[in-house]
Amino acid sequence: MGAGYLSWKSGSPGAALPGCGDGPLDCSHVLSSRFARIFSIPVSWLATGVYASLLVAWAVAVFGGRGRPSHSVWYVLIFGASVIGAAALWFSGLQFFVLKQYCAYCLTVHACGLAAAILILLSAPIVLVMDRPEVALRMRSPRAAAVAADGAATVPAADEGVPLAKAFVAAIAGSVAPVILAIAQLLSPEPTYTIEVATDEGRPAEIAELADRERRETLSLLGDGDSPKSAASPNPQVNSEATADSTASSPAGPTGESDSNSLFDEVLEPAVATDAPEATKERWLSLRKGQLFMNAREHIVLGDSDAPHLIVELFDYTCPHCRALYGQTEHVREAMGDGLAIVLLPVPFEKKCNPRIENENEIHKNACLYASLAIAVWKYAPEAFPAFHEFLMQGERPPEPEAARTRARLLLGAERVEAARASRSIAQHIEKCVDAYILLGSGSVPKLVIHDATMTGEARSGDELLQIVRDHLGIDDSSAGAVSAAE
Repeated sequence: MGAGYLSWKSGSPGAALPGCGDGPLDCSHVLSSRFARIFSIPVSWLATGVYASLLVAWAVAVFGGRGRPSHSVWYVLIFGASVIGAAALWFSGLQFFVLKQYCAYCLTVHACGLAAAILILLSAPIVLVMDRPEVALRMRSPRAAAVAADGAATVPAADEGVPLAKAFVAAIAGSVAPVILAIAQLLSPEPTYTIEVATDEGRPAEIAELADRERRETLSLLGDGDSPKSAASPNPQVNSEATADSTASSPAGPTGESDSNSLFDEVLEPAVATDAPEATKERWLSLRKGQLFMNAREHIVLGDSDAPHLIVELFDYTCPHCRALYGQTEHVREAMGDGLAIVLLPVPFEKKCNPRIENENEIHKNACLYASLAIAVWKYAPEAFPAFHEFLMQGERPPEPEAARTRARLLLGAERVEAARASRSIAQHIEKCVDAYILLGSGSVPKLVIHDATMTGEARSGDELLQIVRDHLGIDDSSAGAVSAAE
């Protein structure tokens, strides 16, 4: 049943599994890894087939009139038990030693499979047959061989036991099958991502409620014409005067914590009054069949926000896959030039500023700090943001927290960092990004939203990602070539 459930979920990559989605229990990360498929076929489908075959073999033997499996059925059972036992060890080892992320459902299936394999092998009526029948011995049989009074062994009937040599061959053949699968997975260029195209059907109630709330708040800004009313505040969903009042009366920092626990601690110079740049106009995006409706100019944009095409990226500065995707998205931006810009939605996987996180992973430590610093740099020195974003995204791990703080102070000045520390606007910005993350079904990051499609994970190369983006934007190779020539 567990394998069948995972098979069903593998056909719906955007749906989060209950109890998973963040921290070490990141089922979506495991199920979207390259080891979750073989030649584009989910391995859970193969597992379901093996378990079903074993069940059918046992049912045929037990209910076929004999009451005990025949030799041929035992060969199938021994082969299948070896397959699921070796596969359980392989896929469990991947989670513990390679991915270092865990799928509770997968591990439960593997544990049950390993237990079933051991029970089948122990209950198999394996017979060690020597050259002389009088010294034939029965091994691991439910009924031990009767020993005659004179010391001679009673030879089992021919249809009661499975010869050891043939049982050994069946077990080896079954064990080799997962080895071949493992080698194929290591050598084959399996996708490291999933792509889900939105439909109008079957949205969870929580996501539907958030989407409706987004629409109501957005529609409240619309004027008599087709365009939204311009907002005096960079965030039209928040009243600017109310924000100013709450900021003055509350010492909470960007994560809603007190000054003593602020992400922007150790800033010695006093705050000065500074204002973030206001949005001059809006650019509204309706993505994924209206599930995500947003003003791009309220968010960080890499590139020209007036570009013909905008895509949205949800990421975490501490996420290794997000960091790998960064180089690929830069390749795409370079290839498409002024034709593409990327809207960045930082979604820290740390409970300090993201209430959706229940089980924190040590790898995401300081995620809130990096996101808050990045947003502060964008708000107060937008021209410096691309370089600061690159600084945070270079390498396998983000820079040390103090190095990130120091770079932000050099770009903004200690006064502006202090002003950001005393403002709620950064926390509100993160909250909006988290809302978008929920609207997209939660699960793993990075997520790249291209019109109605959501790509979760990283591509194998920048060129592959470029082709994915062009395909979902409806840009064919001829038009792309024309754009490149024009540039």
